Amino acid sequence: MCVSLAGGAYASGGEGGYDPIPAAAFHVFFNETFVYVRELSGDNHAILEFKVEINGITVNGVDMMTWDETGQIIDFKVMVRPLKAVSLIHENMGKMLAAQQ
Repeated sequence: MCVSLAGGAYASGGEGGYDPIPAAAFHVFFNETFVYVRELSGDNHAILEFKVEINGITVNGVDMMTWDETGQIIDFKVMVRPLKAVSLIHENMGKMLAAQQ
């Protein structure tokens, strides 16, 4: 999977195939309230803390990523809280993915 945070987002399901999950996540998470509030980084990894409001619920989360020697992201994980935010995101992404089928 490839993700570009600056200047938009795109996803590749490996072997050139499209993976709709990162694209759905992008549309659910990124709105005018999205802001990164903290960054921890090393040679080949970073943890970015963010805050966003979705449907009136404040969501706190972290993006955890690792990249290889060429700079390509090889692992990307998003963790969010509180539980009602996880449920809301799951519901919204489910609706987007169902609409794409």
